[in-house]
Amino acid sequence: MVRNLLDCNRVAHLGLFITGIRLLHGRRVFGDATAGLAHDLLTTFYRDHEMFYKYQQNYVLHLHIHYAEIYQNHGSLCNINTFSQEDIMGAVSKCKHGSRYWGDQLAFYLNIDFALKNSQQYEESAYSIFGSEGVFDETTLPVELIQVISSVHTSLCHCHDLNQCIKFYRRFRNKKQIVYHSLAYTKRQSSVSYFVKYNSLFGIIITFMSCDDKQYAIIKRHAVKKKFSDYFVSSPYHSLLSKPIDTFFFVLEKQSLQFDVVDVYSSLDMCIVIEEDDCFIVSPLSIYHEHD
Repeated sequence: MVRNLLDCNRVAHLGLFITGIRLLHGRRVFGDATAGLAHDLLTTFYRDHEMFYKYQQNYVLHLHIHYAEIYQNHGSLCNINTFSQEDIMGAVSKCKHGSRYWGDQLAFYLNIDFALKNSQQYEESAYSIFGSEGVFDETTLPVELIQVISSVHTSLCHCHDLNQCIKFYRRFRNKKQIVYHSLAYTKRQSSVSYFVKYNSLFGIIITFMSCDDKQYAIIKRHAVKKKFSDYFVSSPYHSLLSKPIDTFFFVLEKQSLQFDVVDVYSSLDMCIVIEEDDCFIVSPLSIYHEHD
């Protein structure tokens, strides 16, 4: 991790920029105070930049002190960036050929696209991009749940036939068509798509299950080990940085012996996870329509 390579003050100074941008990138985490707090972080980063990076102060660096004003006037940065516009420009540019009659060509190909989209019928299957919501991709009981599944069933249902009552699944699709994976889903490759924040807790989705016409995620909980800001307690930026950085970054225990059964339609936030020797460093995704 960066803190093992750079001194504490330099990493904390970089944290001012990262946390300030995170505050302006998504929803108003601190309500009306969000923009002001981000402004304090970014202006402090700007003020002390020359202490850590000699002769690298330029106009782009100066622009950061105006981001909070842009946020106040136009909303979150994720909604006003250029990525979406660049994407549509690239898609449109593929419809033109040669050096003349571009207007006619664009109209022709766009009409074809609209006609195909209007006539296309989406199948609600496990392999459909726009499938029905809920758990899918049925599987068997994971080995690590054999000892606890009986008590889980008892807490959810009063019947006496566990095998007929409970079914297990690898994946879940919510109402926004976001797909969550469990450890049982082996095609995720190197993606850590099974680590989630639920309520104020964190954990790994072992499997999804249905029981008594309801759907759940069985999550192995990882407790918070300490505050992320504790890494910067010796830095002069600690008091300014601690509140916002502890909102976005968490230090978790690696060992876990506790399982939670969570309604799949409760709040489940995917996380970015960095594995250290003695802990997990976790940051929940701010938004889902672009990468953080």
